[in-house]
Amino acid sequence: MNNKGFTLIELLIVVLIVGVMIAFALPNYMRAIEKSRAVEAMNTVKNLNDGVYAYAAEHGTCPTFDKVLITIPGTKKSDYQMETKDFKYTLHAATSFLIPGTVCGGVVAERIDGSYKIWNPYKVINTETKKRTLACNASTENGIKVCKALGIYTTQTPGS
Repeated sequence: MNNKGFTLIELLIVVLIVGVMIAFALPNYMRAIEKSRAVEAMNTVKNLNDGVYAYAAEHGTCPTFDKVLITIPGTKKSDYQMETKDFKYTLHAATSFLIPGTVCGGVVAERIDGSYKIWNPYKVINTETKKRTLACNASTENGIKVCKALGIYTTQTPGS
C-alpha cells in the first residue's frame, strides 16, 4: 500500500502553527493599519488648517467646507463637518486654539468610533526652528496607544 498523503495529525499541527503565527502577527498588523489612518488624518488636519488660514487671511472670516480649497473624500454632514470612512473632520472645533493670524478655531479630526481626536494646538515645540506639532487626545486604551505611537499624546482636549 502506497501512502502519499498527509495524516490528520500532521494537518492539525500545520493548522495550529499557522494559527499561532496569525495570533502574534494580527495585533501588530492592526496597530500599523490604525497608525497609518492616524497619519493620514494628521496630514488632512494640517492641510485643512492651511486652507482655513488662506481663506481667513483673504476674506477676514472663517470658512465653511464649501469655501476651503481643500477637498477630502467624504460625506458633508454640515457646513462645518465632513465625515470620511475613518474620521469626522470639524472646522473651528478647537475653540481654544485659534489658527494664528485668524479668528478661526483649528480643525479637529475625531476617529469615527470616538477613540481619539487629533488637532493642532499651535504651540511651538522648538524655538529655533519654530516647528509646530499636532496633538492627540484619547478616550480609550487603544486610542491612547495610537496617540503614543504617533508621539503626540496629550491629556489636553481641543476645547480647553
